[in-house]
Amino acid sequence: DHGLEEKLENFDFSETTEILERCYERGYTIGMVTNDKKDSVKMFLEKFDPNRRISFIETGDGNSKRKPSADAARKFMKLNSIKPSELCIIGDTIIDMRFARNAKAGRKIALLSGSGDLENLTKLSDVVYPNLKDIINDPVLF
Repeated sequence: DHGLEEKLENFDFSETTEILERCYERGYTIGMVTNDKKDSVKMFLEKFDPNRRISFIETGDGNSKRKPSADAARKFMKLNSIKPSELCIIGDTIIDMRFARNAKAGRKIALLSGSGDLENLTKLSDVVYPNLKDIINDPVLF
């Protein structure tokens, strides 16, 4: 967490916030599952989600088992009456895609903005995009 607040001050969240808003407008229930700690997630969300569109947040120091366990996904689905086939998980690491598989997510979207491991992300996901902004062109979501 050291130095995170300063890094976030200089980061432009406008594109990612726009995507979050578009998902919200389409009627998607939005959750966030991360292995990061609550304190750093809180700092991030103050910048990324000023309108509080993310309704479910589970962190690495929360009450769920850490990813790639599907524990947090099951809680999210139960809370929102969502079936696994209706669940879309977007992530940028192998752990995220294993999490999606363990949750039996109906749509698994990998982003190269994290690990950049195209070969392995391709094996574990339905589609791989270079960046989060590219999901706007996803034919299933939009």
